[in-house]
Amino acid sequence: MGLADVAVKRRVAMLMLTLVVALFGGIAFMDIGLDFFPELEYPLVSIITTYGASSSEEVEEYVTRPIETVVSTVSGAKSVKSTSSEGVSVVMVEFTRGTNLDFAAQDVRDKIAQVEEFLPSGIGKPLVVKFNIADMPVLVYGCTGLENTKVLRDFIDDVVRPRIERIEGVASAFVLGGLEEEIQVALHRDRLEAYNVSVQQVLQAISAANANLSGGHIEKGVTEYTIRVPALYDSLDEIKNTVIAVGQSGTVRLRDVADVTLGYKEMRSIHRANKENAVMFAIMKQSGGNTATVTDRVKAEIDRMYKEKYIPDTVKLLPVLDQGDIIHRVTSYTMDNAISGAVLAIVILYLFLLNWRPTFAIAVSIPLSVLATFLALWLFGYTLNMVTLAGLALCVGMMVDCSVVVIENIFRHLEEGKDRFTAAAVGTKEVLLAITASMFTNMAVFVPLVMVSGITAQLARPLAVTICIGLIMSLMVSVTLVPAIAATFFRSGVGGGKGYKTAGRIFGKVRDAYKRALIFVLAHRWKFIGGVVLLFAFSLFVATRLGTTFMPKSDTPFLIMQVRMPVGTPLEETDALLCKIEDIMLSQEEIKCVMVMAGRSTTGARDYASGFGATDVHEGTVFARLKHVEERKRSAEEVKEAIRRQLPKTNGRIIFVDTSTMMLSLGVEAPVEIKVFGKDIAVIERITKEIFEKVQSVKGLVDIDHTFRQGKPELLIKLKRERAEESGLPVALVADVVKTLAEGKVATTFRKGGEEIDIRVRMAEDDRKTIDDIKALPVASLAGTLLRLDQVAQVDTGYGPVKILREERNKKGMVTGDIKDRDMGSVIADIQNIVDRIEKPSGYFVTYGGTYQTMLETFRSLLFAFVISIIIIYMIMAAQFESFSHPFVIMFTVPFGLIGAIFALALIGAEISTPAFLGIVIMAGIVVNNAIVMIDFVTQLRAKGVEKHQALVEGAALRLRPILITSLTTILGMAPLAFSKTQGHEMRNPIGASVAGGLLFAMILTLFVIPCIYSIVDSVSFRLTRKAKEVLHGNE
Repeated sequence: MGLADVAVKRRVAMLMLTLVVALFGGIAFMDIGLDFFPELEYPLVSIITTYGASSSEEVEEYVTRPIETVVSTVSGAKSVKSTSSEGVSVVMVEFTRGTNLDFAAQDVRDKIAQVEEFLPSGIGKPLVVKFNIADMPVLVYGCTGLENTKVLRDFIDDVVRPRIERIEGVASAFVLGGLEEEIQVALHRDRLEAYNVSVQQVLQAISAANANLSGGHIEKGVTEYTIRVPALYDSLDEIKNTVIAVGQSGTVRLRDVADVTLGYKEMRSIHRANKENAVMFAIMKQSGGNTATVTDRVKAEIDRMYKEKYIPDTVKLLPVLDQGDIIHRVTSYTMDNAISGAVLAIVILYLFLLNWRPTFAIAVSIPLSVLATFLALWLFGYTLNMVTLAGLALCVGMMVDCSVVVIENIFRHLEEGKDRFTAAAVGTKEVLLAITASMFTNMAVFVPLVMVSGITAQLARPLAVTICIGLIMSLMVSVTLVPAIAATFFRSGVGGGKGYKTAGRIFGKVRDAYKRALIFVLAHRWKFIGGVVLLFAFSLFVATRLGTTFMPKSDTPFLIMQVRMPVGTPLEETDALLCKIEDIMLSQEEIKCVMVMAGRSTTGARDYASGFGATDVHEGTVFARLKHVEERKRSAEEVKEAIRRQLPKTNGRIIFVDTSTMMLSLGVEAPVEIKVFGKDIAVIERITKEIFEKVQSVKGLVDIDHTFRQGKPELLIKLKRERAEESGLPVALVADVVKTLAEGKVATTFRKGGEEIDIRVRMAEDDRKTIDDIKALPVASLAGTLLRLDQVAQVDTGYGPVKILREERNKKGMVTGDIKDRDMGSVIADIQNIVDRIEKPSGYFVTYGGTYQTMLETFRSLLFAFVISIIIIYMIMAAQFESFSHPFVIMFTVPFGLIGAIFALALIGAEISTPAFLGIVIMAGIVVNNAIVMIDFVTQLRAKGVEKHQALVEGAALRLRPILITSLTTILGMAPLAFSKTQGHEMRNPIGASVAGGLLFAMILTLFVIPCIYSIVDSVSFRLTRKAKEVLHGNE
C-alpha cells in the first residue's frame, strides 16, 4: 500500500496528522527567533601592545613585526593587518568564517607567549581582544536628565543597568560618558619652591597617609587578635591636613602647597543627545541570542520601570540604535510579500480552473507547507530573517507546482469514469516519480551554494535550506493531503465539474491559437532562433550597463558620521564643529534624534581592536536616528546628501559610514580602499597622496580620505644628560615628574559610601598653561634640590610620527572612499584608469580592497555555484531521460531565463549585486521545469509512433495549461518580492526580479523556441547516433 493509498483510505488520520503539523508549525512560528540577517561571522582577533613613548618606526620594527610573524601561522588565519603608532602596536588577525573565535584567540595567546621573551623590555603585556559582529550593541540609548551627567551616569549604572542585565538573553550593558568625580590636588609652583617641597614628597605623603595595614596577630588566652592599623582618609579636611614635610620652618601640610577640592576628572570626551549633555547606554545580547526578542524584552522592562516610577520622567532614554525595531519591520514586510504572493498564486489558479474544489485543495496546501517549513527551520536552529523569509517568499509560488500536477492527473482519471477514491490514489501514484524528479532538479541548484565559502555561504546556505525544506514539504503535502482532499470533495465521474469544463472550453481556443502560432514558428525556426540569439546578445549588452555592487544601498533608519579634524585639534574645536553638524542634522524633518560622541573613547582598547570609533580628541562620531522609510518623503541617501550640502568648510574630514554593509563587514571596511604597498614609507606616502589628489575627479566617489596625516604637535623634552647626572636626576624620574605635573598622577583613592574616588596630584592650571610654564616646572634632585625643568632638559616643539600600516607583513598606505549615485564596478574602473597612469617605482604596487574585494570574492563564488549547478541539472536530466540530446535541448532555457533576469533588473533599476546573482542561480534550477514537462510528453508521443513534427505541436499544446499554471503561479508568487517598496526592499527586489523575470521570459521562449531547437538537435543527434553505431558496431 503506497502513501497515496493510505492518504485516501485513512482520511481522518490524515486530517489529524495535518492538524498536528499545523499545530507544531504554529508553535514553532511563535517561538522561532527574528533577526535581520542569519548569524554572520566576521571573526577578528586584535593584539594591542604598548611600548612607552617609542616612535612608530620602533614599534613596527621591534613589536609589530615579531607578533605578525607568529600570529600569521595560527590555523585558520585569513589575513593579518597592523597599525604601528607612537607607543602602540595593533595587530588584527582575520580568521576564515566558521572559525571558533575562543579557540582562535587562545591559539594567538599561545603563539605570542613563544616570542614574548624576545620582545623589548618595557613593553606592556600584549592584550588579545576578540571581536565579532555579534558583539555589536543591539540597543543604544542616549540618556539625558537629572542635575548633571555624573548623577545621571550613576543612576543608569546603579539603578537601570542591573535590572536590564537580569533580562534573559542580555549579555551585558555598559554606560559611556558622563562626569566622574575625583579629588584634585592642584600644586602651586611658587608654594613648592617656597617650602622646598618636591612632587615626589607630596605623592609619597598622600599615599602613606591613606592606608589600611595589617600588623600580624597576638594571642590572649584562648583568643587570637588580629592587629590592624586603619588609617584611611575620612574627609576632605583630613586630606588637606596631610603632613608633607617637617623642617626648621615648621610642619608643611598639603593645604600649604596645594588647593584640594572635590571636582571632576578632566573631560577628554563629550556625549550629547539632541543638544543636551548625555551618557550612552548600550545593551549587548548573548552569543546566539535572538536580537528581536532581546530588544523587545529590554524595551518592555524600560517601559515597566517608567510606569513604576523607577525611572523618573525627567530622565529621557532616546533610542539612537534599535536593531530589533528594524528587524521587526523588515521581517514583517517580507512576510507580507510572501502572503501576497500566495494569494496571487491562488487567484491565478482559480482563473485557470474556474472550480473551487481544486483551488481549495491547493489553497490549503500552501499554508500547511509553510507551517511545516517553520517547524523544520525551528528544529534546525534557524531564525526568520531577511534571507530565510526571502527564500520562503520565493518558494510560495513553487509550492503549488506538485499539487497542480497531481490534481490535473486526478481530474483526468475522474473524466475517464473512475470513482473519486480510485482516481485520487491512482492519479497521485502515476505522477509521484515525475514530480519527485522535478523537485530534486529544482533542489540540485542549491548544492553548490552550500559548498561555497565565505560570506556567500553564510547568506546562501539559509536561503537554500529554506527553499529546499519548503519544496520537500510541498511535495509531501501534494502526495498526502491533496489526494485526501480530492477523495473527500471531488465528484466521481464528472472530472473538474462545470466550471472546470467551461475553463477547458475557453482554454481550448487559446490552445488552438497557440498551435497555429507554433506551426508558423517551426516553419521559420532558424529566423526565430536567430532572433533569440540577438536578444540574448542585447541582454548581455544591457547587463554591462547595469553596473555591479556588493549589496544594494539599503534605506536604513539611521546614519553614522565620522569627523576627523587635523591631529592636534583640541576637544573644544572638535566639539564646535560637531555642534554645527548636530544643528544641521536636527533641522532635517526626517531625523528623530541625534547623538554626538567627541574625543577619546572610554572603550579605547575596543576601538583600537576594531579600527572603528574615535581614538583621540580630534575625532568624533555622530549617530542620527531617522523616521522609518514609510514615514518620510526623502530616502536616507537624499537626507545624507542634503546634510553634505550644508556642512561647513573645514580642514578636517567628514565621512559618512556605509550602514548598508556595516552589518556584513563589521564596519572596519570602507566601500572603496585603494592600497599602496612597498618598502619605503616615504615613497608609499608620496604615491598615496598623489592617488588621493587625482581620484577627487572620479564621479560618484565621495568622502575621500587617506591614511597619511601630519603627526600630532608635541613638546619634546630632551634631557641634558651631563647636567642631569651632575644634579642626580635619572631620566625615568624626570619623565615621571613631568607626567605628574602636566597630566596628573593618581596618588591613592578615597573611599566614600561604597565608592572609590581617585586623588589626583597635578600642577595647578595657571602653572601649566604655556610652554614657558612647562619649562619652569620644578624637578627635585636626589639631593632634595629643586631645579627648573629647563635647567636639566631642552624643551622643543615638533610633530609626532605618523602611523605605519601593514597588511600581510608589507607596509601600506590607503585611500578610502564611499560611493554615491554610481555602481561600484564603474567607480573602481575609473579609479584603475587613473592609478595605472601614476608612475610607481619597482617593488611598489596597488591593490583594491574594502567592499569591492568582498564583492569580487562573492561573485566568483556565485559564478562557480552557477556553473556547477548547470552541470548537476544536466546530469540529473540525462539520467531521467536516458539521453544526452534531450537535456541539451532543455538547458537552452537557462540563457532564456538569463535574458529575462537581466531585463527585469533593468526594469526595476537594480544593479548586479549579491541578491541578484543569488536569484539568477536559483532561477537556473527552476527554469528547466517547463521544458522538462514539454519534452517528456513529446517523447512519450513519439514512442507511440507519432511523427516528430506532429508530436512537437500536439505535445506542446497539450502541456500548455500546466506550463502556464505552474509558471504564472510561481511568477506572481514572487512579484510582490520584486516590486515591494517597504523597509528592506532594496535587498528583496533584485532576488525577486531576477527569478520572476527569468521565469517569465523563459516561459514564453520555451513555448516557441524549445520545439525549434528540439527539431534541429534531434535530427543532428539521430545522424550522429547512427554514425557512432556504424563506427562502433559496423552493420550489425
